[in-house]
Amino acid sequence: MTLSHEKLRADRHSRIRMFPRKASDHAKSGGSVLPKEFYTRPDLTQPESDFLGSIATNMCMEVIIYAQENGGSVKWKHKNSSRDGVQIFQGEEFGGNEDLTYVCGVNTIRGALADVADLFHLTNDDKLASYARVFEPDLIDMFTIHDIVKPSLENPLHYIGVRWSAVESSSPLVKNRDFCYLECQDEFVDTRTNKQGWVRCIHSINIPSCPSLEKTLGFVRGSYYRSGFVVLETDKPGILEITHVLQVNFKGSVPAWWRQQTLRRRYICFAIY
Repeated sequence: MTLSHEKLRADRHSRIRMFPRKASDHAKSGGSVLPKEFYTRPDLTQPESDFLGSIATNMCMEVIIYAQENGGSVKWKHKNSSRDGVQIFQGEEFGGNEDLTYVCGVNTIRGALADVADLFHLTNDDKLASYARVFEPDLIDMFTIHDIVKPSLENPLHYIGVRWSAVESSSPLVKNRDFCYLECQDEFVDTRTNKQGWVRCIHSINIPSCPSLEKTLGFVRGSYYRSGFVVLETDKPGILEITHVLQVNFKGSVPAWWRQQTLRRRYICFAIY
């Protein structure tokens, strides 16, 4: 098997469809949009699992860095604030790819790190529905291809896996997109403030067990880079700062306004959490 970036003792992967939330032209009534052969994939070998685990750990660190105002090579400029208090930033990267769209949203919420992490522990359709309603309102379907590291009693907030998801276009002139990505969730300590934090990172990968579905379902395969959520404790007990970073290449020919609109829709829902 050949694994690569777009530039793991592995648990058995989930072979069940997680969430048929929206109707699709390609979906059977009450079923997934995915073809049957998508569900029969070989397990990862130990070297493959270790390789993906290493990538996941590195990507988590990068997301934490890029979520900072002056972190990494992306410079964030404040654009506006939503009526619900979400601060929205647009990013620019020196020498970056013009096809990449950089958007970041920052908000404060009440709760504990474990509460937020639990919202991303997508173990059933109800939890995925709650997640989509708040963070990904354009979600069509999601599928866990490989569970590499599952939460345990020793590390309840740690997860690594490979997932596929499809999102609905906001315009009939632009095709729906899908993504195959490595996901990692973990705790960390902010060395600047000594505050506890939690991160959820997603980063696109090329993997044979997640082939293109453009010919069969019409989904154009996009890419996430160093994207995700960074949640930090604040000086106020029970108040968390949550930062949502998205660096996305939607691929294909799509206008800049559509790209910005698609990503900002997520921050509108993000505000209600």
